[in-house]
Amino acid sequence: MSQPFESCRWIFQSEQGLTLRSGNRHCFEFDLPEQRRAQALRLFVTGETALNYLWKNEPDYPYQYRKIVDALDQTHASQAQYCLDFSNRRQESYIKQVCKTVPWPPQLSYLPLTPLGDSWTGGIRVKTRQLCFQPGGYLRLRFDLRYRRPDHSPADLGEAAQSSRCLDIPAGSYDWRTVSCQLQLPAETLASVMVFIEGINYQGEVYLERPFLQSESGWNLLSDFVDATPDKQAFDWLGVNLSRKEWPEFSVSLNGTEIFKGEVFERCHRHSEWEIELPTDTLLNGQNCLQITNCSAYHDPLPYTFFSLGLIGYDASPLRLIYAPDYVPAYRQFGLLIYLDQPDELSLDSQAFSTDQILKFTEPGFQVIQLRAGAARSQAAWTLIGRQGRIDHQVLRVVEKADDDIHTGSSDILYINHNRADFSHFLSWYLSQQVGNQINLRHSYRWNGTRQLNPDAWNFLIPLLNQLKFRYNLIRDGRELPGMAANPDHRLLDGPQFAGFQEHELDGAQFYWGNRNPGHSETQLTYHGLEQQVFMDQPGQTASTHSPENFLYDDQDPNSVLWLYRNPVQKADMAAGREYAVNRLSALRNQAARHTGPSVMFKYFYQAGFGWLGAETMYGSLEPLLAFLRGASAAYGHISMGVHVAVQWSTTPHDTASRYRRYRLGLYLPYMLGMTEINTEEGFWHMEEYYSYFNRFSPACLNHLAQQQDFYRFVRTHTRRGKFYAAAAFLQGRDDGWHGFTNRHPWGFNTPCEEPENSWQLLKVPYPQSKPGEALYIYDCPEEASGYYSSAPWGNIDVIPAESPADLLQRYRFLSFTGYNRAQKEDFDRLLAYVEAGGCLLLGWPHLTVTTDREALTAYRLDYLDHPLLQRIAAEPVFQQDRLDGKRLQVGRLGPDSQVQIMSYTDQGAPLLIKRPIGAGTLWFVNAQEYPGNPALMPVYTAVLQQQLQLLQQAEPVAVQTEANALHAIYVREDGSRDVYLTAIDWYHAPDKPRQAWLRLLEHTYPVSFPFGVLLKIVCWDRLAAWCDSEDAEVLAVSARGFTAQGSGSVLFHWVKDGCHQTVCVDFSSLAKQEICFE
Repeated sequence: MSQPFESCRWIFQSEQGLTLRSGNRHCFEFDLPEQRRAQALRLFVTGETALNYLWKNEPDYPYQYRKIVDALDQTHASQAQYCLDFSNRRQESYIKQVCKTVPWPPQLSYLPLTPLGDSWTGGIRVKTRQLCFQPGGYLRLRFDLRYRRPDHSPADLGEAAQSSRCLDIPAGSYDWRTVSCQLQLPAETLASVMVFIEGINYQGEVYLERPFLQSESGWNLLSDFVDATPDKQAFDWLGVNLSRKEWPEFSVSLNGTEIFKGEVFERCHRHSEWEIELPTDTLLNGQNCLQITNCSAYHDPLPYTFFSLGLIGYDASPLRLIYAPDYVPAYRQFGLLIYLDQPDELSLDSQAFSTDQILKFTEPGFQVIQLRAGAARSQAAWTLIGRQGRIDHQVLRVVEKADDDIHTGSSDILYINHNRADFSHFLSWYLSQQVGNQINLRHSYRWNGTRQLNPDAWNFLIPLLNQLKFRYNLIRDGRELPGMAANPDHRLLDGPQFAGFQEHELDGAQFYWGNRNPGHSETQLTYHGLEQQVFMDQPGQTASTHSPENFLYDDQDPNSVLWLYRNPVQKADMAAGREYAVNRLSALRNQAARHTGPSVMFKYFYQAGFGWLGAETMYGSLEPLLAFLRGASAAYGHISMGVHVAVQWSTTPHDTASRYRRYRLGLYLPYMLGMTEINTEEGFWHMEEYYSYFNRFSPACLNHLAQQQDFYRFVRTHTRRGKFYAAAAFLQGRDDGWHGFTNRHPWGFNTPCEEPENSWQLLKVPYPQSKPGEALYIYDCPEEASGYYSSAPWGNIDVIPAESPADLLQRYRFLSFTGYNRAQKEDFDRLLAYVEAGGCLLLGWPHLTVTTDREALTAYRLDYLDHPLLQRIAAEPVFQQDRLDGKRLQVGRLGPDSQVQIMSYTDQGAPLLIKRPIGAGTLWFVNAQEYPGNPALMPVYTAVLQQQLQLLQQAEPVAVQTEANALHAIYVREDGSRDVYLTAIDWYHAPDKPRQAWLRLLEHTYPVSFPFGVLLKIVCWDRLAAWCDSEDAEVLAVSARGFTAQGSGSVLFHWVKDGCHQTVCVDFSSLAKQEICFE
């Protein structure tokens, strides 16, 4: 069995913390027992700067990165209050910038500049000491000129400048001098001047002051370098990589020897962590002194508070095992990861495993070895022997397992700086903790401090993942100017295990965020211009959220208003909304194949060209969301789909037993409900939401990790066979703009949801505990049903597009329209054929509308599709006012039809709900103009749905009845046998209390009892079924003779047949796979 890669022993912990101001030091003393042979140590620190804690969250801290205040210097200033310290103590390959935009024609504060000539002088005062450059390095002023163009906003800085003038600052050492150049700025045609002072790949002391852009009459448009003034952003300069608050600097000495001096990155959350290696030759047996000095020396440096220090110990043997899977598939290859201090040649000693690989390694470092397993068995051992030592390992089980293509993992690498050392430590931790068989790569400066692309780090990581056959994808992120283009491109990521680039929450940008106006100050417009320029320069390394497609300028507005992501004056039309959204999504895809987000708009993402979609979960009701994903994927021909489990952002607190149970369901239920990738956003390395500060050694992270480890163990020891089964489906209409997240902004319009969207509350019929459309961000979450998970009393449903192909429609025995649908002849031709072939369809008048104008739609000024389906029921779109239970509605006209059965009437006796046989099938028609979301009609649709779903369940050969505390799902195998998955969903109750369900096989019903936290798999064949009480075993197949199972330890099995229920205890200690005969 694998051992954890690392362990941590605390040497200092304090809730109040110990604070060091700049220049102060403290000695942390600790005892070190005689070191275990070949153990390495790292210092693990949690602490934070004295920046007020309210800044320390995801959205706020990044605004500090834009400021120049940390680079202000009074000591070296000459004429101005401050100079700008642009010094580099070493060559830095990332760019430093300070930038300002001057709109043209310019103003002097609130005054117009008169006269406004064309001849200007630009420059700055500079002082240097030992300034030098590497090849390609520079330090310069740059003036970017943009000219006015028709139909183009002068505030748009995203496109390349029409002309630029650069003024280099010379190398050497010199006292204050002025560097300047002449500029021609045509008053009539110029739109703006962007002024940059920027440098890269230089070293030395550099001080700058008194920048100027001066007219012939002597007026200077550029302000001095000073701290920002609220509401006076015209005087501000925008900095890039000048902020130092997030980079406190320390000197660390161990027993009198300095072992580290440099900056560490403070992430955007509280109690940020940092680590350094502790050289073994400076450690003493017994008492040690670790002296830490706060060396931060920027303008007004922040104090720093230490909350905990720990010693991380890990194996440093010259030949050491990093990772070996505890469970491996029978007769298949699997990879393990070792580390060699020196080149070596190894031999394998094992009765259970073999290898075709020549185990001669000419290079030290990480090495992947491929072994092949034999037959299923327990406790299979292997040994690797080399000149530097040996590795002995015991595999817990060799498992008989089909390839069901289930992958799981996390995105915790988000917190890791992009360098080879940190990547290697993280990878060793991730693999040894048995987190999963997939890793979701993601980057953002606010979480890892990476300023630029580091190919060396990726050239280390990616080959190892491919050799280990670990699937990986890249969620393209990077939200601030530092590190915005630090994402690896396809040249660094390509490999057989690469699943593709992934965009995230484009549905928020297009739909549920609504209109976003960031303001139009010069500083804000400058920032947005810079991020667009980064994208245009390096689109393969930059998230599409920074694409010019996302920045919409109103060139008619005198204030040049900027809107983000979508056009706020878009016409409120359902068809136009779909076309606009699909075109926008297609333009923003940026060659990404994948997308994740919490809305139900999956079919539109497929229409936009995405090939893999995932639902972001734990923000809303799970089962309806995944019903949409399954349906859209089936309609558009995609098998693989997944979930992005946003566990830490959904609820608090993070460290309760009920929270761990809630998260556990977030893993197991998507597996039950057909997902092939189950990824946790993050939560094992760190958790931060609501100013929390749980690190990977905290109970919160360890308990979340334990749920993931349990789930991954289940994935490796069980095979999900067959196809997910749903007898019924709801139809997602053409151009339906209900996105299912926050119940507002249909199609992103600045309008509320109305009756068409409210119709989706019908999802509560198949999933009664769900809360369709609600965003479930619940802080201090009560221990009660909150809408995250629901039972399915009559079985699961899918939600399929109305435009689905005929073969998909035929999979279901019952279909129902709900919300908006733009009726098309070809869709209803297929639906009519579906009914004639034996299907059952429920709809009403509004589902036949061809009206797309939003105002007309919500006012029920509707036009309708003339289709033979209406002729079958002799229905005419002529309406008269009526009531149902006192509530108003408009009822249509029905002609005489001997085959129409009237199921209910209005208050005035008009036919309301009708039922008509068509061919071998049945049409249910609600003869009212209003949508199901109308208060009068919701009960009518609900009653039909409940009746039909109950009838479907009664006709099934295998069915499950549960209480509200459990969910089940059914898979149908090719031989007709069925696998039933069953688990408790009431995370808010004590886990040990038995839950009850009832399994029906034909005419016999059997009770099934189970606790929380166990996913039961019941294999049903004909009149027989078998299952076990534990996840430690699996029933592989059932036949007339008995059942075949595999497992470990002693496991209790149940089998039922013809009303008889028996149990048997099976001991797998000596035989991992067994056949149990029925008595």
